[in-house]
Amino acid sequence: MFRIARFVTVLVAVTAVVVGTVAPVTAATASATVSTTAGLARTSVGTAQSGIVKTAVTGFNPGNIISDAVFFNKNTMSAADIQAFFNGKVASCQSGYVCLKDARQNTPNRPADQYCSGYSGAPNESAATIIYRVAQSCGINPQVLVVMLQKEQGLVTHTWPSQWRYDMALGQGCPDTAPCDPAFAGFFYQIYGAARQMQIYAEGRWFQWYAPGNTWNILYHPNANCGRSPVYIENKATAALYYYTPYQPNAAALAAGYGEANNACSSYGNRNFYNYFTDWFGVNHADDPIGNVEVLEANPGEFRVVGWAGDVNSPNPIQVHVYVGGVGIPTVANIERPDVAYTIQGLGAGEVFLSRFPRLAQVHSTCASMRSTSARGLIPRSTASRLMR
Repeated sequence: MFRIARFVTVLVAVTAVVVGTVAPVTAATASATVSTTAGLARTSVGTAQSGIVKTAVTGFNPGNIISDAVFFNKNTMSAADIQAFFNGKVASCQSGYVCLKDARQNTPNRPADQYCSGYSGAPNESAATIIYRVAQSCGINPQVLVVMLQKEQGLVTHTWPSQWRYDMALGQGCPDTAPCDPAFAGFFYQIYGAARQMQIYAEGRWFQWYAPGNTWNILYHPNANCGRSPVYIENKATAALYYYTPYQPNAAALAAGYGEANNACSSYGNRNFYNYFTDWFGVNHADDPIGNVEVLEANPGEFRVVGWAGDVNSPNPIQVHVYVGGVGIPTVANIERPDVAYTIQGLGAGEVFLSRFPRLAQVHSTCASMRSTSARGLIPRSTASRLMR
């Protein structure tokens, strides 16, 4: 067991402790036949379609491909943001084809359940709007859905996509060992079905053989003779990716970058997810303590500072140190914020902190910043710096 102390200063600084455990190696005894996607290389989805050249993959961690905080953050892109992203990837389509940036369809209704809040169908919705609305309904990062469209069928950058690419856009209901399920055919059903499926995976009720907090022997390829190796699964998001595509890249696949390795035992699904996500959107982890200063008030006789803070690596309330004019007061973020927890899954309940300072005569500047042993960043606020009289 080990401990990592994280410190935050701030005028708002957060300290958290992360505890890790070592689990015994356990062979995955069940096969992910429900909604498993093809994990092999699709040459057309590589460099030729993406325009990205990468000679080797660096930083890939098979046990933590993406953090829960990023994977389940539904607020990273608006429908307009997604549309602009698609427009930037394809200047024009080849004659006779409809590219993703121009794709539209009438959408059906979907009922709400414990995984998604449902969907009210509408006429002539763009692909970008469908992705955004599904992400909101099912609590999935729309960037995840965008990347999956690329790594499965190359749809984001394709200039002559056939209808079958839309019909099986995310490989949802298309296992490696059987034909695709016709119930999931069509772009909308692929997007909604895959996003909902990710929440089913994360729930951990029906799918448990890649459960986080354990070490599993994960295959390199559908051919079991290619072998497997132990991987400690650190979070729900990584487990979900393995349920969806149950293979890890071998050394040859990682050395090939986006390309296809000269190796019959290589698979590329999770490698390509990592490649596209980090190349297109940068950060695939948000594991440092995060928070937000929401109130800075100068009241009679006191200053009042209110906000929330939490750590996706710890379910426990964390310490917060608030400073005004060089004077710091430690407090604990220990009041639940369900709205924060709903927006940033993996953060626990989200916790509120409150600090009061004696009011001094001089003017003080208050700003919000965060610093840990591994990263540094701002605690977001509409005004990051503010004078308090």
